[in-house]
Formats: sequence, structure tokens, C-alpha cells
Amino acid sequence: MTSERMFIGCYSAPIGTMKNEGEGIVSCLLDTNTGEFSDLKLSAVTINPSYLITTKNNSLFCIQEAFAGQQPVLSRYYINGDGELNHCQDISMSGEFACHLAIDPQGEFVTTAQYGSGSFELFPLNKKNDLGPACDLIQHQGSGPNLDRQEGPHGHHISFLNHSDTLVTVDLGIDTIGFYPFDRSQRKILSQQAKQVELPKGCGPRHVIFTKDETTAFVLCELSEEVIVLRHTQGQWKITMRCQPFEPHNLGGATAAIRLSADERFIYVSGRHQAQIACLEVDSQYSLHLVERTSTLGLFPRDFNLSADDKWLVVANQNSHNVVSFERNPNSGKLTTSGHQFETGSPVCIAFN
Repeated sequence: MTSERMFIGCYSAPIGTMKNEGEGIVSCLLDTNTGEFSDLKLSAVTINPSYLITTKNNSLFCIQEAFAGQQPVLSRYYINGDGELNHCQDISMSGEFACHLAIDPQGEFVTTAQYGSGSFELFPLNKKNDLGPACDLIQHQGSGPNLDRQEGPHGHHISFLNHSDTLVTVDLGIDTIGFYPFDRSQRKILSQQAKQVELPKGCGPRHVIFTKDETTAFVLCELSEEVIVLRHTQGQWKITMRCQPFEPHNLGGATAAIRLSADERFIYVSGRHQAQIACLEVDSQYSLHLVERTSTLGLFPRDFNLSADDKWLVVANQNSHNVVSFERNPNSGKLTTSGHQFETGSPVCIAFN
């Protein structure tokens, strides 16, 4: 059997009206021939691990989506060969409700996005993979036209560019994508040199993904439930297309996750109210065309991810408490259920190791 280890972050403490039924981080093996799951185990007990990332040297980083009064932390674990997690470090985070994190391509920094406080933090990482206290902070200000969801800034995504020392922020509350240069040697974010890309008012951007050459970006907007295509030309980012991957409804915006296939031919998007994954084909002009919509066989697909070989797409259905695998056709982009799934409480994030 050829298999790939997965880690799933599961909400474990109440957030607002959400009671949540998980215990922390669970892990399992995905059979990359059949899509079957095995060796399911609870790997770490922690509070609301909303996002996870793994590294090539077997480290796993996670954040806690919690109130500031609960003293949320950025945690580092060592991944053992059997999928167990050895706890290594906790570093305090400022702000509250952290929901996304990223690691620097050179392995020198980790950064986090805090939804509740509209802030983003930068943490140094040494050669031994030890985290240091936060060395800099971005604090957004402002609001948007959606009075229920945009009463203030809401950081929802943070990432590093590969071709320059730049942090990219996505703020759902103020409808912006920010490009922040940072000084690697001084461990400082150069906020005064930042460039903000303004998106349509009220769209509520949630996540962004880039092509490998970083000249095209695909922004998933939660509130307007659309994908906005940005192209970088003559030193500026410009909107070239707006695509609606799902049928309209009256429940409010709830698109959640977006992924790009390794060959950059297909984009996948999850719609939580629709309980579907939409597959969009990317043409030679970077326009998007709907291929199909597939039921996630559960409720409220908060996250999904693609296996390393791009053969499998695995979905975390938060409200039905199940994780499901789908086989992916590399030529058409279409998904076929494997017939395999397992139950786990309130799954919200999937990371492959």
C-alpha cells in the first residue's frame, strides 16, 4: 500500500453559537491507490486548531482560534514516523481568532492572520526550527459595507511570495489584498512601502492563491461567493475576471477554501451552504470556466486539500463531522467519490505531510 499521512484540525471549544465536537488534531493515512483511510488517531489535544502547516523536516505548526483572554498560542510539534505529534513549543499570539498561517519559503519566519483583531504577526524561526516571540505586526483599520461581517478589519489569509521578500494579506473586513515588503535581516515589515489592492466593496475576500510565476492571483471572496482573477501588469494588479462558481442562494456568503492543481489547469472551491466543491478550468488567458459541481457528501465543507500526487481531493465537512476522499481526473479535473470516509468531530483544516 502506498499512503500519505494527513493531519486534520478539529474545533474543540465553543465559538459563538458553534458548540464544536472535536478534541484537537487527528491524523490518518490516505491510501493513494484507493482513497481509503486507515490508522486514525488523536495526535494532539489542543484548543480550536483552525489551520495547520507541515514542513519537509517533519514539523507541524498550528494556531488556536480563540479569544484574546484565552491566551491563544502558535504551536510547533515534531511529527513522528507513526503520525504521533510531540509537542515542542507554544508562542503567545496577540489579537484573537487566528485563522491562517504560512511559513517562509526560506524557513526563517512563520506568520499568522488574526480574524478577530484584523492583525497579522511575524515570528522568527531559527535553523533548529525553534520559534521566537513575534518580531513585528501589521494592524489593519477600517470597515466595509456589510454591517454584519465588515464592522472592522478581519484578517483571513497570510502568505509569503516565492520571488520576493513580501507578505500577502487578505482582509475580509476591508475588501483588500495587501503586499507588504519585509526586511529579512532586520526582521521588520516595511508597512510604509506596502501596496493595497482594493477589491469590489462588500465582496469579503477570504483566501488568495498564486500561479507559480506569481503574475496571476485567484481571490476567493466569501461574502460575494465569487473568484476574482487578478493579473500583474505594468507594476499593478488589475481585475481581469469575476466568476461565480455556485448557484445563488439567500443564506449569506459562505465560500471557504480554494486550491490550484499542480499543473495550474484547474481551481477547486468549496461552498459551505451548497455543500459542494466547484471545479473551474483555467484557460490560456487565465479566464475561468465551470467544469462541474460535486456534493461533498456532508455539511459545511470548511476546508479541503489535494494530495501530493494531485490524485486525491479530501474534504473536511465541519457540521456533519466527516472527512471524505474523492479521486481526481487529471485531464478533465472532475471528481469521483472513492466510497471512503470517516467520522471526526468538527473538522476544519486538512494538511498533508
